[in-house]
Amino acid sequence: MSTIDQQIYDADNVIVRNIEALTDQRDLLSQNVLSQLRNLVEGLVARAHQGTGANTFRQSDVGAGLDIVRADARLNVLSRFHHRLQGSTSHYVLGGDPSERLMRGQFLNRWWATGDAGVRTTVGQRT
Repeated sequence: MSTIDQQIYDADNVIVRNIEALTDQRDLLSQNVLSQLRNLVEGLVARAHQGTGANTFRQSDVGAGLDIVRADARLNVLSRFHHRLQGSTSHYVLGGDPSERLMRGQFLNRWWATGDAGVRTTVGQRT
């Protein structure tokens, strides 16, 4: 089992490596990034719940963490982002084209349009 911080850093690393390696394959890049974004957000939510990243990551912390981040105006963006990711990445794999369209249009454009993307928190920041 990995720690919460390791979950966050691993998801971040996979996203960065995919962006570097797959810039000419946007469909595959979109598929990979969508699934890793959910892992990243769930790690951040678990960290908000535990108050530390040193504890073991447990999926059960995500539900309790979502309650915490919903109640905190500074962290509420994580709850909304998780909700959008959950609807698009739950238990099935999107093909390359739908994933790319989701990343380019329906998902990220709405996300950026809400202004949520500019919110920064100290949860999960590297030291």
